[in-house]
Formats: sequence, structure tokens, C-alpha cells
Amino acid sequence: MCCQIANKLIKRHYSTVKIIMSIRLLLGFYSKIHDSFKFAVVAKTYCVIYSTVLIYLLSNYWDVITGTVGNLNNLLKIATFIFTVILSLLTEGEYLFNYIQELDKVDPLALTSVENFQASFSIVTFIAGFSMTIYGCVRSIALQIYDIELVMLCFLLSLAVQISNMTVILMFETLWNRVKSLKKTMECWGTTHNVNDRQVKLHIKTLEEYMFIYRNILQSTKNISHASKFLMLLSLSSCFVNILYVADILSLMNMKWNVTGIAIIDAVLQFLPLCVPALFGELANAEVENIKINLARQFRICNNDALRSKILKAIKYIDMCPIKITVWRLFNVDFSMSLSFFNLCITYTIVLLQFQQVKI
Repeated sequence: MCCQIANKLIKRHYSTVKIIMSIRLLLGFYSKIHDSFKFAVVAKTYCVIYSTVLIYLLSNYWDVITGTVGNLNNLLKIATFIFTVILSLLTEGEYLFNYIQELDKVDPLALTSVENFQASFSIVTFIAGFSMTIYGCVRSIALQIYDIELVMLCFLLSLAVQISNMTVILMFETLWNRVKSLKKTMECWGTTHNVNDRQVKLHIKTLEEYMFIYRNILQSTKNISHASKFLMLLSLSSCFVNILYVADILSLMNMKWNVTGIAIIDAVLQFLPLCVPALFGELANAEVENIKINLARQFRICNNDALRSKILKAIKYIDMCPIKITVWRLFNVDFSMSLSFFNLCITYTIVLLQFQQVKI
């Protein structure tokens, strides 16, 4: 059968995920990257000590942190860091590896192939965020805006907040790759005008197996933990405040461009990880639409009533049960989330600018 290759992620692809999660671990967010009990104890102890020391050192500069223009944004960053540390300890890294293992089980017959999955987008997002965070830190040190120790502490905090979204990004990229693999495999499946009874039974059996995989993928989306959804909501709130902060300092003509540039970099760093899951959610929806288009094409050329009935049921099922991930029914994780968030930011930016005019 076409594309009949092992359906599990091969070892080097798991290694890529583990490298990202290991760096995340170094920044204070626990993840179950090893099954050893001793490793879990040591890693959790390290995360508690690291986060406690970082927050303690930041508290020495509390007046500076809360006295700046973006004090609410700084406090939200600290809150995001603390909540992420606590949730990672309670959920073993937001159950990322459990989620990936569940996706490995959606295709027990190994009908689809995931051999090309390398977490490419996640790696690019991670490198881009890491590079921009380093650039912002170096720029702050060069401009001598704050004490170098405070700059380094803020760098570690910003980097931790930046990488805290990697679990969600990895989850959504894995989901998209699964749906894409199913779509490619189903493209190899097709009917002809003239089929005998044996071929009809084979086509029906194959279609039922594909729909079984689709149902398993759909079920796996329910395993995305509430911790991940909560952190997405918290990140959206922090990003919203940061964007308003940037709009506020841009409206102040006496604000130095050096400070504004750093604030813009910080806003981009917070907004970028939120767009990536929405992109994967939209790509997964697009792959599902392509599956429906392929099934509709097969329905038109098939002349066997039994097979046409099965194809029609498959199309109706996909229509009724699309792959849409919601955050507690507040919003869907797709392009509509990004557009709604962008419209919200524009609306409140206009309101903020109007208040600035009233003050003047």
C-alpha cells in the first residue's frame, strides 16, 4: 500500500524535541525528558532553586522594575515565569511527551508516514526568539540604560518567558504533521469507475482505517492540557499589555528611540510564539479541507453505491467534527485568534492615543 511506513517519530526527531525541552529545563521549567526517578528529583529541585534565586535577585531591583513605564508588563512577565515553573512541576512539562506518545498511537497499522517530521518551525522559532533576546540584552548593555546585573537578570527572565511557549508550539506542529501525513496518504487512495466486489470491500476497509486514524487524531486534541491553555491565555494578556506599552512610549515624543527599539523587540518576542500555534492550527484545518476535497473527488468518480455511501459518511463526519482547538471555548487557535487579537490591540491603541490627546 502507498506510504505504508512506520508511523512513529524516529529517534532523532525525539532527540530534537528533547534538546529544546532540555534548554527549557535549564531556564527553570521542568520537563520529563528522562524516566529515571532520580533525574526527576534532581531536575525538580534544580528548577525550584533556580526560579527562587532568580526571583530573589529580581526583588533587589523591585523599585526599578515597578518604577519604569512598563511596570505592568514587567510584573506580568514575572507572573508568567512563576506560573510556568509551578505548572511545569505539576504537569511534568505540560504533558508534552505524553501528548506526543498518544499521537504515536493514532495509527496502529502504520498506514501513514511521519518520517519528515523534524520540528523545523519550532526550531526556527526558538532560534529567532533566542537571537532577538540576546540582541535586546546586548543593546541594553551597550546603551547603559540599567545596571548590567539587572540587564542580565531581565535577559534570563525574558528568555525563560520566550521559551515557555515551546511546549504549545511543539504540540501544534506535531498535530499538523500528523494531519498532513494522513492527507498525503489518503491522496494515494482512490477509486475508479469500474471496480469489482473485492476491490469495493478493500476500498471500504481502507477508508474505514483512515477515518479511524482521523478520529484518533481528533481525540488527541483533547489531551492538550489545561496548563498549556492557561499559559496561552496568560501570554496573550502579557503580550496585549506589552503592545499597549509600546504604543504608549511611541506616542511620547520625548522618549528616546533606543528605549523604544528595545520595547518593540520585546513586544515582537512575546507576539511571535503566540502566532505560531495559530499558524499550525490553521494549517491543520487546511489539511482537513484538502482531505474533504479529495473525498468529494472520489465520490464524483465512483459508481458503486456502497462505496459512495461510505465516502459520503466520511465527508459528513469530517464536516461535523473538524479539527478545531479551543481555549476553554473562548477562542479557536487559528488565524481568527491572531486577527481578533490584532483588532483588539488596534482598538485599545486608538483609545490610548485619544487619552494621550486629552492629557495634552
